[in-house]
Amino acid sequence: MKTVYVILAGFLFTTSTHAQYIDIPYNTDPILPSKRIVANLIATEKEYAVVFGNKGVKDSVLIWTKQYAYSPAHQLVSWELKTEGSKTKISRKYYYDQYNTLVKYVDITSKSDLTGGKKDSLIYQLQYDTLGNTRFIFRYSKDTTNLQTTQLMYNSKKQLISTMHKLTDDDYLTDKAMIYNENGDLSGLYYMDVNGSEIASYSFDYDYPAKKRMVFKAGKKLYEVYTYNVNKDCIKKEHFNDVAYADIKNAVPLETTKYYYDDNGLLGNEVTYVGGTLTSFIKHIYSK
Repeated sequence: MKTVYVILAGFLFTTSTHAQYIDIPYNTDPILPSKRIVANLIATEKEYAVVFGNKGVKDSVLIWTKQYAYSPAHQLVSWELKTEGSKTKISRKYYYDQYNTLVKYVDITSKSDLTGGKKDSLIYQLQYDTLGNTRFIFRYSKDTTNLQTTQLMYNSKKQLISTMHKLTDDDYLTDKAMIYNENGDLSGLYYMDVNGSEIASYSFDYDYPAKKRMVFKAGKKLYEVYTYNVNKDCIKKEHFNDVAYADIKNAVPLETTKYYYDDNGLLGNEVTYVGGTLTSFIKHIYSK
């Protein structure tokens, strides 16, 4: 007998008149970098930590460098990430079919050492349904003896509602499930263990006029609040702990991070405060 654990959301959705905020921070499709990176044909992205002294900026420390490569048709074909001070490089290569559809990508981790280094690769192959949704992801290394199969399921609005991992030829296990509200925004996110029991859950509430999304974690009250601009970019993240819903407007966050974007919509600065004190200033620099 087949054992299939799956949670389906049986809702009919209306067209939303509000912006939808389901991409941050629970992006379910991390296959590609920011679309704005590709749209602007960014070749190099660098992240710096800015250090402040008594008289202003004291120093800027490079954290990592990311290189992007494109085909003559402006398709992203690879990126490579190198963390400053580390001998490990992480890269990804993309492969497309004749219809310019992504069909495979390969993650490569390279480690340099005195013995000549080591390289590990993970290969991901994608299959799509007739609506263009990613339906299956096959993951393996050099051969398929350790093949892992993930099946993705969607509702009628093409929203991802569950991911399932193949256990045997006949058995699939749901490890993540999502439900959405009448505006099409994520309202529930659930994680399950190998026995199908819930191990973590998040619920989401929205203040649409203020373009805010509130995240509630199981076992806690208010967890985080995200605020967005008209382009659906997160401009502020506030971290709380054990705050009653009725007290949200008067609650003081434990930590606040503000995000600033350039004219092309690329993330420029990330500024974090704890208790009103500046604790981190991260700057992104781009070049073509």
